[in-house]
Amino acid sequence: MRGALGILLVGGVAAGWSLATVVPAGLVNQCGQDVVAQPFRLQDEVTVTEERWFFLPQLWGDFEMLFDVEVSAGAEVDVLLRQVEPRFVDEVQDPFTGRFSVLRISAGQGGAGWRTRDEALFGPLGGGVGVEPGRPATVWIEAHGTTLTANVGGKRQASFEAADVYGMLTMVVRGGQAVVRNLSINAHPVRGLWRWRTWAWALAGGLAGLAVAGAAALLSARRQLAAAGAALFGASWSVTRAIEMPLMFPSVAALAAVLAGASALAVVVAVLRGRALVAATVVIGAAIGSSWVWSRPIAAHLERCLGVPDASRVDFVFGPDAGEQPSKALGGLVRMPNGLLDQKKRGKRAFLLGGEWLYNRSEPGLHVGLQLGALLRGTFGLGADAPSLPTVDAFPAQQWRMFDRFYQGFSPDLLVFGVGAMEPDDEIGAPRTTPASLLETLRVVRADCRERRRGLVLFVDVGAPAALREVVRSFANAEDVPVVELFEELPRGDVARRLFDASAPLMR
Repeated sequence: MRGALGILLVGGVAAGWSLATVVPAGLVNQCGQDVVAQPFRLQDEVTVTEERWFFLPQLWGDFEMLFDVEVSAGAEVDVLLRQVEPRFVDEVQDPFTGRFSVLRISAGQGGAGWRTRDEALFGPLGGGVGVEPGRPATVWIEAHGTTLTANVGGKRQASFEAADVYGMLTMVVRGGQAVVRNLSINAHPVRGLWRWRTWAWALAGGLAGLAVAGAAALLSARRQLAAAGAALFGASWSVTRAIEMPLMFPSVAALAAVLAGASALAVVVAVLRGRALVAATVVIGAAIGSSWVWSRPIAAHLERCLGVPDASRVDFVFGPDAGEQPSKALGGLVRMPNGLLDQKKRGKRAFLLGGEWLYNRSEPGLHVGLQLGALLRGTFGLGADAPSLPTVDAFPAQQWRMFDRFYQGFSPDLLVFGVGAMEPDDEIGAPRTTPASLLETLRVVRADCRERRRGLVLFVDVGAPAALREVVRSFANAEDVPVVELFEELPRGDVARRLFDASAPLMR
């Protein structure tokens, strides 16, 4: 009897440990060490423009923030709160798509202030809390856990639930400028970090094991305690096995619900006898060992229960694991190896679509966009550049969706539309780009370039499938579009030179 009770308690502790593993390794310690806990005050005023963000890269837990903002006519300000993006934790940087919540402030008449990440990215521009143009308005923001509240110019906003209990702060402006004065932040650590520590969940699991033992005693089912302990651990472990929460704290209530459900299952197993116990053991073991338990649809549902935002719409436009790209797109910026490029056009501009693997597979200084920009400046003068969307997991339709939604304001003189090696989609095991879908994308791109009187050059890299190469060739011949096609690996400088030779005549 004592041995069986010991096995049950060990199973309970192990179940609690398995739930604690949902918290990304090192995140609790990072928040305990790196989250700002000292008051912050901005001594000077800051002018925020479309080219110049206001960015506080420190991690903030709970805080109260007060500042005055003066918004120019026609402008709107997005205050990004609880902004969590990939960073190194325990010397490891896991790729994922950045998260943030937005408080929008608009000059003139407005509406509700709060927006989710997806609402800010894909919803209509404008709206937000209205303030009088050219006159200071006082903004008060409170962040306690995931709950955000605000008061803008005397207009109190309803509370809003963010995805995270910590993050960075950014202010982005569109359509004008904003002057920020008297900014002060009363900062606090992330409260209740103990709730996500391993020892806390191991203790909770042990208590759950004692509760199962007590229920089994009441039901006169003490002989099956060992099987109940195995069920308690197995159910908890299988549920959490496929969950991914990059730099994110899960919902404590949801984890507790998982532990309670596993405990209830353990009580049922403890009650069973004979063949019913054998059958239950086989079924539970098969479920735990089956890949069905780790399938993405089930994992996605579990992640939503734990508080992970749905990323399907963001992935559709930005590609999976988009990092900081959503926040940069919201502000109309492109990150290049030499820094950020804004929409302000200072000279001739070529925009490269195709992703990081096409243009930046070697040293940052050898990025095709940087070298093409240098060649353009040598011909067209200072100010010429060649931005490139830094999507790692890119494909043609995704690149066009992202450019068309967020980067048309860059007003390039020419697009370089690249096609490279196509990897299968991890979810469905099929190519994300087919000859038919590529042809449809090329037609849309060509029509847009014609409408905007913009040049177009097609680029086919080494490794592109033969069927896609043929689509590009046929389309280029039919539409009289220059195409740069590679059949062997070339130095990045040679690639830039070939693209320049094809592009420069269309940009004169």
